[in-house]
Amino acid sequence: MHRQQPSYHAGFTLIEVIAALLILGILAAVVVVSSMNTETTASESAMLAKVKNHLRYARNRSMSSQDQWGVVISGDGYELERLPWDTDESLFFPGEELESVEIEGDLALSGRVFFDEWGRPIDENGDSISFSSSGITINQTTGYIQ
Repeated sequence: MHRQQPSYHAGFTLIEVIAALLILGILAAVVVVSSMNTETTASESAMLAKVKNHLRYARNRSMSSQDQWGVVISGDGYELERLPWDTDESLFFPGEELESVEIEGDLALSGRVFFDEWGRPIDENGDSISFSSSGITINQTTGYIQ
């Protein structure tokens, strides 16, 4: 009885190598494109977080004083304001060197919001308002900023 030896092929065929390289190329392209989008998203997220923190700062100042503090956002920047308005006083956010903070990136924010002694959003007249602008929402009842 003669036993046949199994034949083994060492290596890969040319089609297998090309298919593997093609798959790796597609994966590399997807990773590069998604990492470029992440940088933009990360900088916008960081700017949004900074604006939210400054809104929280104004809210906390209102809750711990007799005045209403707020943020006035216009196109390319925003400022800290206090009611009643005192035009002689310069107001700065913590860690900022200028009165007006520049909005970086493609964020389109606008609006004017102040806070009452309970931390709820109000307008310049003291009337309760609803505030929402490009990823920032302030709960009208509780003043929670998200």
